[in-house]
Amino acid sequence: MPGLRLVSAPPEPPFAGARATLSGREREDAFLEYLYDLEVGSETLRRDPSGATWLAPRWRAAVEREPALRAALETYVHEELELFESVRVRADFVFTTAVVSATEPAEMLGFGLDPRYRTWIVAGAWALAIGVAYLMWMQLVHTLQ
Repeated sequence: MPGLRLVSAPPEPPFAGARATLSGREREDAFLEYLYDLEVGSETLRRDPSGATWLAPRWRAAVEREPALRAALETYVHEELELFESVRVRADFVFTTAVVSATEPAEMLGFGLDPRYRTWIVAGAWALAIGVAYLMWMQLVHTLQ
């Protein structure tokens, strides 16, 4: 339609209409839920830990008024930045060498055998396993009758 325009707005905070009726703990829980739904990047958190640019205006005003929400925001920012720092991977050349050396082929029992003998040994093991399974199956059928 020619008269309609699409405008993107920041997401509405949860419980926005009923915010005044929420108790302190419920309000803090709603604020934390809102923060976790935002998924703010580490660059943004480092640049603006107070949330002036990325918090919804209603929540920003609530954070300025209430010390509990301010403390929750500080905790959220600290934990998120700590999480981002914990996933940074530093190059560990000793670890890489240990993994490569651990995955090198090792001498296995029967590795030097002729393939024909090895095939007969494996076939014999399979035949023995099938025979034992058949005997167990027959015993089960016999006891059920």
